[in-house]
Amino acid sequence: MLAQQLKRDFLHGIIHVDQLIERLVLSNHQLQTAKTRISELEQKLAGYEQHQPQPQKFAEPFSMRAEEKRQAACGKQSKKNFLSGVVG
Repeated sequence: MLAQQLKRDFLHGIIHVDQLIERLVLSNHQLQTAKTRISELEQKLAGYEQHQPQPQKFAEPFSMRAEEKRQAACGKQSKKNFLSGVVG
């Protein structure tokens, strides 16, 4: 979009070659700065991922244990124990 508008402005004499070149140089500088920043962030992320501990897996979800404890405190059987015939 911007390139098309600049081309039209140039062809209609709204902007001059010098202005077009200045914008091109500025855009190129911004692009190089962005590429450098992306590279820095990718290296930082790679270092972070190497030092990240593996998440611990649980055999049973926490919410199930919490629910069973809550029901046990109320004197009810959990669904798992009820189906297996265990009295809680």
